[in-house]
Amino acid sequence: MASRYRVRRQRRGRKLRKQKETWLQRWGARLGKGLLSAATVASLTFLGFNAYRYFQHSGQLNVGEVKIMGCMNIVESELLDLAKVDFRSNLFNLDLQEVSSRLAQHPWVEKAKVHRDVSGKALIIEVRERVPGL
Repeated sequence: MASRYRVRRQRRGRKLRKQKETWLQRWGARLGKGLLSAATVASLTFLGFNAYRYFQHSGQLNVGEVKIMGCMNIVESELLDLAKVDFRSNLFNLDLQEVSSRLAQHPWVEKAKVHRDVSGKALIIEVRERVPGL
């Protein structure tokens, strides 16, 4: 019984001989890894570009509503006319600085801040009015 144990132990302990790679196998492996990396980068770029185009042109991120806060003396419809927000336009395509500067042209508006609320598909306008006599 002792001899069988030794034989099995010797078989497990043997190391496999490593075959020498030829230069063609080395360059083939490198070329394969390079092509796989390039294909991965190209497919991720393609998917990212298509996702960008989808969200730019789909109606899912269009302006759903405009919330105006801070109006006491101004009628909200006047501010909506000044803002000139198209409800078919994408939230990310709106120039918030331009909308803010248009709203600041109103004589009662001291400052207007405009933000996007992507979760509610809303454009939020915060208005600070001028105080008469100061």
